[in-house]
Amino acid sequence: NQVIIPSSYLSKLNITEIKVSLNRIINDHFSFQLEKISGKHWRSLWQFLKINRIGAVFELNSIFRIWVDRERYLITIADSANHEENVMFQPGKNFWNQNYFIVNKLNLGCSETSKNKTALIVSEDNFKCGLYVRNWKHGDIICQTPHLEKKKVSDLLINNKIARSLKKSYPVIVDKNDKILWVPGICFGVQASNSDKNYKIHWKTN
Repeated sequence: NQVIIPSSYLSKLNITEIKVSLNRIINDHFSFQLEKISGKHWRSLWQFLKINRIGAVFELNSIFRIWVDRERYLITIADSANHEENVMFQPGKNFWNQNYFIVNKLNLGCSETSKNKTALIVSEDNFKCGLYVRNWKHGDIICQTPHLEKKKVSDLLINNKIARSLKKSYPVIVDKNDKILWVPGICFGVQASNSDKNYKIHWKTN
């Protein structure tokens, strides 16, 4: 759960205006009233916004963080990256983090592919053996198709300009042995051939 604010907006505000603006934004988007924050902490935030160093993080309080990401700031819930891991897919709608996946059984003989890599096609046998969605983890490696090239998932996330604040909660699809089959929206891994009976897992972002 996050809110995106253009850096050109916040950086031109004074301390009082920042306080009023952030209180309103957090109340509107998270339905949460900020606890009392000291004047010293607000001044520290104002100085943080002036530096505007990409990847920097400011702990607004025990619940909210502010991240610098290129020409914008991201307000996130501090523990949003620690979402439940290894959620097993079931037919129908599968909620995960702020996204969801729709799993449908395809018509006999249908093995369509997704050019934008937002859907994975797997055989019925592979699906029934167990497919899972989990957070990206340090050290994750995927063997990409079609050239069987091994890549660090962290490098793929950076190359695709995934914000640092979202990196740890980015979904990765694995089989029962934790082999990575798909990084949604980015690439496919190697898996067993599809068959006449297949399932489609479609990634949806809110």
